[in-house]
Amino acid sequence: MTEEAERLQRAARVRAVRRARRDARTRAARVRRALLAPTSAGEPYAPGR
Repeated sequence: MTEEAERLQRAARVRAVRRARRDARTRAARVRRALLAPTSAGEPYAPGR
């Protein structure tokens, strides 16, 4: 494999890792928001979420 191809492959891997991290952070934030969201009175949890 040429040096250029290796560099491109490494760059693609870095992008994939960054995207995965960003997605995980976004997912965690959504879960946190859902868990912190107030529920209506008499409803201990929000079913179907």
